[in-house]
Amino acid sequence: MTLSIIINEETPLPEHFNPKSIATKICQLKNIHVGNFEFSFVSDTMIHELNKRHLNHDYPTDTITFNLGGDEDIDIDAYISVDTAKKNASDYGSSLETELTLYIIHCILHCIGYDDGNSTDKETMETEQNRLLSKLG
Repeated sequence: MTLSIIINEETPLPEHFNPKSIATKICQLKNIHVGNFEFSFVSDTMIHELNKRHLNHDYPTDTITFNLGGDEDIDIDAYISVDTAKKNASDYGSSLETELTLYIIHCILHCIGYDDGNSTDKETMETEQNRLLSKLG
């Protein structure tokens, strides 16, 4: 088995942003050499509907990650809201590309066991996200 990364652009991405390259580099940094990763870049409307339908949350969110495999078999279907990334980039004074990169990292970390359900886990996950973001330059 190999590493497979598929990108779906349902909402347009910045012209020079290469999510497949970013996801590949993150997998290399985390020593992930096998697995299926599908990232769909969507609108707030679409992610809101997914959040409502699958997680019973009636609001848009930045990312939703479904691990369709098991603990040993990475097979993720990840959704990233480009609209939320634009808003957060503006709110935090970062670029859209940086925000989208953080979301890709976040999705990959979720699929390998990182969680953000409580403050301790969230801090651990954010520390690793920032470490990986700095490694990407």
